[in-house]
Amino acid sequence: MQYINRALLSFISITLAGGIVVRSTTLAPAREPCADAKATSTVFVNDIQDDDASVYFAEDLTSAKPIAAKSTPTTNANSSADDLCSGCDFTIDLRCKGLRFGRIAFFHKITQCLLPAYGLISKARQHASGQRCMLTWTAMNNLEPLLSVLAPDLSAVRRIDEDTPCAAKIKHYVVQPEWRFGFSCDWIRAYAEDQGVIGVYLIDISSNGAAMRNDAASHHGRERLMLLIQRNGTRAFTADASHALARELRQVAQSLDSRVMRTRYAEYKGTESASDTMKLFADAAGVAGYHGAGFANVLFTGHEVCAQEITVWQDADSTKLWRSINLLTQLNPRLHWNTYALPLSELLEANNVQEKEASQDLDQLIKVLPWVHLTSLHASLVAHQLSTCLDLNLQDAD
Repeated sequence: MQYINRALLSFISITLAGGIVVRSTTLAPAREPCADAKATSTVFVNDIQDDDASVYFAEDLTSAKPIAAKSTPTTNANSSADDLCSGCDFTIDLRCKGLRFGRIAFFHKITQCLLPAYGLISKARQHASGQRCMLTWTAMNNLEPLLSVLAPDLSAVRRIDEDTPCAAKIKHYVVQPEWRFGFSCDWIRAYAEDQGVIGVYLIDISSNGAAMRNDAASHHGRERLMLLIQRNGTRAFTADASHALARELRQVAQSLDSRVMRTRYAEYKGTESASDTMKLFADAAGVAGYHGAGFANVLFTGHEVCAQEITVWQDADSTKLWRSINLLTQLNPRLHWNTYALPLSELLEANNVQEKEASQDLDQLIKVLPWVHLTSLHASLVAHQLSTCLDLNLQDAD
């Protein structure tokens, strides 16, 4: 993770490629910061918006206020609000400000907030002497559930809520925002105007991902799992579809168990605690489910893993795919992806929607439909795709 000291911010900036260019203005790039990213034909995973609210950690449903007091100085009646921010020798910024799609939705909290900032967690570990502090947010859907299971060794790092009056005065380190990692152009231009920034680290998504997967591996068990993502709320499998998929995936797990490694079938509901979620995906050999934010958890899998995404065709002729997040393979080199698309007519029929009555905004209609039905044949073909991927990629798995 390359670093720029605040003293140099008046005349240098870092390019997307990681080189240093000299200039005489401010840290904000002299040209349009997003011009290159917008002009390129490359599509990044962080160009995908996924505000799926059906997936969350159990901790997200409870008040997060207790972490605001974690490792904060003892205060008394004569203490000022500034005491909460006093004595910080090394402070990292995990507020995840300036994201195009926000920091709250499950998918974006992992792919755009936690992962790009993970290098700062590594830096905090390196600065073991002195008081370490973290600027963050303590309202609902914060990072604490993830930090508690991925970085329990940093429990003594003082959490300082972004709304604490003294937070604006704290000298801290940030990551250099880039369009390709989900930041807005406005933030790319403006972040360096914060006088509290004393150092900037370039995002190394490869190193960050490796460090995050290494931390998740501490939850690895003795056997691998064949996971079925069972969504609640919208886009949930019908009872028949659920039974058919479970039956097929159990057979895939049994086959893998007899030939390659100890494997069993398990289910992920999308409402588990962060700890239970980590245990499931740290052990996953295969993950199957309908398109949704739950697939973001494969970024915690540190060994070869096959993802089998079920989605749907968006037109009657089966030529236009609705949605896929196969670009997650950009963020985990050990992730292998397959997509199986259902006919649109079958999805609409399962939800008692006539094709002629379908909304013109078919993309949003598909997103909020309550049910996904698969015939036994579809379930068998999904399992076959997954089994083929496992045969190709897990034969030499440890």
